[in-house]
Amino acid sequence: MKFFTGYGRNHCRLQNQKLPPPYPDYSLSSNNSHFVRLIPWRTLILHQLCLMRITSIKNISWVNIECKQDPIGHPSFEIEVYAGIRNGQFHAKNLKIHFFNLEEFVAEFDRFILDRSCGPRLEGTYNTFIAFSATGNMVICQYRLGGAFNGRKTVHFHHFGEFEIAQEHLLQLLEGFQALLNAQHS
Repeated sequence: MKFFTGYGRNHCRLQNQKLPPPYPDYSLSSNNSHFVRLIPWRTLILHQLCLMRITSIKNISWVNIECKQDPIGHPSFEIEVYAGIRNGQFHAKNLKIHFFNLEEFVAEFDRFILDRSCGPRLEGTYNTFIAFSATGNMVICQYRLGGAFNGRKTVHFHHFGEFEIAQEHLLQLLEGFQALLNAQHS
């Protein structure tokens, strides 16, 4: 499995990580890129693990995107955002976001690396989005993470923010988005 990690301006890499300790109903494949979950009715489900992190230049803000699949194989994404500022911290997480335009976004992000006039925007459920723009030499990541609570009345929640990212890490981000796309289709 591939994990994408980024720790600010000088450290951002695609690396192999080990799975957490196996649980009794999980077994590892020989190459450790997948794990198989044994379901009670003896059906085998192959899960692709993919985690991506977009980190600010100052390493005080980040967006985590993790590809998940339910037991019947429908892909969704767990998104977690964090911003640490001088007078507080902001943190939000949604366990089940579906993206509408991941394939188009990856193609647009690929174009963005050379042509900063385009603005790739990944759209998801609950008005969630991740967008990139450029102003001069700065590359900005904007995000909004949404969610809703269905009680007596549906209540919507949003966490919105933006931060500067290091432009020399755009190729690694592209690899991370391509890995998310591949994980969604597997």
